[in-house]
Amino acid sequence: MTIRQKSSNLQILVALLVLSCTLQATFGQNVHLLTTENFLSVTEGKNIFLKFYAPWCSKCRAMADDWERLGNDFKDHEHTIVGEVDCTSDTGKLLCEEYEVQTFPTLIYGDPMNADTYDGDKDYDSMSAFAQQKLSKPICSVSNQDHCTKEELKVIQSLLEMSKEDLEEVMTTVEDQVKAAEDDFDEQVAKIQQAYDALVLKFNDKLDSLKDAYNYRYMEQVLMIHHESEEVEEEL
Repeated sequence: MTIRQKSSNLQILVALLVLSCTLQATFGQNVHLLTTENFLSVTEGKNIFLKFYAPWCSKCRAMADDWERLGNDFKDHEHTIVGEVDCTSDTGKLLCEEYEVQTFPTLIYGDPMNADTYDGDKDYDSMSAFAQQKLSKPICSVSNQDHCTKEELKVIQSLLEMSKEDLEEVMTTVEDQVKAAEDDFDEQVAKIQQAYDALVLKFNDKLDSLKDAYNYRYMEQVLMIHHESEEVEEEL
């Protein structure tokens, strides 16, 4: 290979790399990078489908292409945005704390002010089907009442008429009841775990008793000797 050929091949390689990076950058722009500075303006009046991630998270990287593909599907969508929050960045940490993110990746969806956690599969087909079914229609919210039903408007109006003190009192009551329900759930799970551990212990003890009763350990050793003897006879 001549120097000219090497130079030509190098130029082609560089051009392909530049093109690849350009395409990736362009495609990645379909997913909104949300921070404390742009969150309210970007999500106002929209359904959200957000991924909270950390750059070092292998599971986050594994789903990155599918997430960007989903973002491409909802690019410039009237009612829905697909976004992501870097929980290691200075402008993303507060959002992650606000949504009580504990693991990566965490996906949330719905009304930005009352979002739910997405627990489905994180492949493109699953997330796309979910988003099309749950998030493609406009939401009703206090700041976006154009798509509210009469019943929803009545509820919103009644809440708007309440004083700040009354609202805070109701919120505290609800939060206390939720905390009590969570504590009760944790207690019941702990009891189930204890019962499971006891069942496993009983099962293992029974297995050990059966093996001891029939000298199973020695039976295995004797049976191995028989197999070895048969193999020797076959070779002869």
